[in-house]
Amino acid sequence: MTTSTPHADPVAPAAATPLAARHPGRHRSHVSGFTLTEVLISATLTGFVLAGVLSTFLLISRSGFNASAYAAMNRQLSIATERFNRDARLATDLRWQDSTRVTLRLPAGAGPEVTYAFVPASDPAAPGKFIRQVAGQPAVTLVPHVAPDFSFARYRLPGPGASEPPTAANDLETKLLEVRLRAVRPGAQTPVASQLATSVRCVLRNKPTGQ
Repeated sequence: MTTSTPHADPVAPAAATPLAARHPGRHRSHVSGFTLTEVLISATLTGFVLAGVLSTFLLISRSGFNASAYAAMNRQLSIATERFNRDARLATDLRWQDSTRVTLRLPAGAGPEVTYAFVPASDPAAPGKFIRQVAGQPAVTLVPHVAPDFSFARYRLPGPGASEPPTAANDLETKLLEVRLRAVRPGAQTPVASQLATSVRCVLRNKPTGQ
């Protein structure tokens, strides 16, 4: 007779346990992302990069604005001096008032008297303006911001061998007129783009010497 002895079934191998369950602390540390130190370093580096980009942008913008302002001043001076030169060439006579105001008498058919003048600001140190006014008409501003060192000068024709014309003492002997002005841009921080000086000397071709 055969006797059988019962026995327990072999223990099945335990199911694989997820890594997160076996090492919860280690897994959370592994997937938690950047540390606080890494975030601070990244933020600092990003701040430096943005600051550099912003500084470059501001520098380019300021340079473009200065170039535009310089071009505008140059255009104003060119128009002003060209008008003054044209009227001076046509003038048959002049009336000198002072170093900031002169009136030119134009020939018949060319128009009435024309006055060129520097109008100072209420503050003597502030920029004034250079104007042109035809008799009986409102004044026209040629250059809106002109430094207070503006001046007219008048000369006689130079003699033989003279390098510079002598200063005229009165309207009768005046044959040359000179205007010196410096356009400025109020509030400018860059000196190169804040001012533009010019000096123009014109011959009064239609005005007889000694008239």
